[in-house]
Amino acid sequence: MTSSTTSTKWYTVRQLKIFQLIFGSYLTIHFAYLIPHVTELFSRNGMIADPKWNPTYGYFPNILHWIDYSPKILTVFIIFLTCLSVIFALRLVAPRLIAFLLWYGWACLLNRNVLILNPGIPYVENNELELNPRVFPWLYWGSWILYALGYTISGLHKLQSPSWIDGSALSHVLKTPLSRDNALCHFLLEANPIILQICTWTSLFVEISFVPLGLFYHTRKLYWFAFLGLHIGVLLLVNFTDLTAGILAMHFFLFDPRWLF
Repeated sequence: MTSSTTSTKWYTVRQLKIFQLIFGSYLTIHFAYLIPHVTELFSRNGMIADPKWNPTYGYFPNILHWIDYSPKILTVFIIFLTCLSVIFALRLVAPRLIAFLLWYGWACLLNRNVLILNPGIPYVENNELELNPRVFPWLYWGSWILYALGYTISGLHKLQSPSWIDGSALSHVLKTPLSRDNALCHFLLEANPIILQICTWTSLFVEISFVPLGLFYHTRKLYWFAFLGLHIGVLLLVNFTDLTAGILAMHFFLFDPRWLF
């Protein structure tokens, strides 16, 4: 990438603020939905009674290890994250500090119950920065790099699964209770298996090749629209709206306004 392509003079703070509003709203809804399930997901009376069962135990300073005995305190913790999300979305105070606290809180939840992890979705923290030409490009291009790395690593991880190698992965997904009961889903399941196999291999190739091929000026647009189509497909076929909506917020943050002209 040359200096002409890494310049962000065409990218405005307004676009960043819109992303922050959308992403903060998503986090607010996400944490609010977790409140009724605190005991089951994160307490010592839940699905992982002993935090030492998590493979990441001991690698992260997790405050939940000291409060997971009390569902009430855990509930307060989730409510606190919900309130922080509102503050983040509306940019009410100290956006960098709020972003850091949200990252830490989310990391605590993940390290208390690694089963909530979705390896196909990169989680990116974005701090609110003023439009400084020495700093702002790092926010934009750093997000692109982390976004691409998340997908490439996810694709490489999928290579360990035989169903992704033989092209049957999407067929298995559409046969699970998570799939939507609609005409498109039924059509794909009843069509020639080669259609789903091609879709499986294509999505796998796009993910793996994101870092080596998708970060250049002339390929970013292609990869951006390819992943937009992928996420729309997920929304139409799989009842995974919560996580898909979150990653779409990040996806639109990376949109290059110059593509419209």
